[in-house]
Amino acid sequence: MSTSERTPPKSSRTSSILMQPFGLFIRSTSCAVSTVFLIGFALQLILSYLPWSVCYMMYLNHASWPPKYLLDFSNLSFYDVEGSNFYIEANNVTLGVWLLHPENHTTNPRPNMPVVLYVHGNAGSRATLCRTRLYTNLQRLGFTVVAFDYRGYGDSSGTPWGEQDLVNDGFAVYEWTRKEYPNKEIFIWGHSLGTGVSTHLVGISCID
Repeated sequence: MSTSERTPPKSSRTSSILMQPFGLFIRSTSCAVSTVFLIGFALQLILSYLPWSVCYMMYLNHASWPPKYLLDFSNLSFYDVEGSNFYIEANNVTLGVWLLHPENHTTNPRPNMPVVLYVHGNAGSRATLCRTRLYTNLQRLGFTVVAFDYRGYGDSSGTPWGEQDLVNDGFAVYEWTRKEYPNKEIFIWGHSLGTGVSTHLVGISCID
């Protein structure tokens, strides 16, 4: 057998080498598409048969560090804020609330300053560090701050099953604030998930 019969032509070897990366790309793309499809199909099954999982993943009321059962919400000095801890009974749940006074409110009162109703985002609680730092800054500026936890967050009872639950909880605290401070403006400050809730509260309060 001649050498030309045993050895493929140079052009064929070159084409084969050039096609190897393309074949690898096709196989990798097919694998990635199949993986995404399977994940999407699994999520569709989970969301169809376990609808509560949407709330579990979206609201993250179970996510808190330190764990919320280790937190003492009544010891406000531990969080470097000044005020009081109390609870509001509404919508068949108990909501934990902080009423935080402005700094030097007894020696240097500023009666015309609005009240800030803080509506936090998902995960954590009203005692989360980044939130308590915000409260402190607002107190230094002379604001009274009302901070609360939705149902299932912090030391509030119950479980959030939908956005309306959060809106109802926020409205209950807003109503308390309005009755407690009838002659003051109320600023509703929403953060992250709380922006949607606060938008609803503003709409309700304008109609009301």
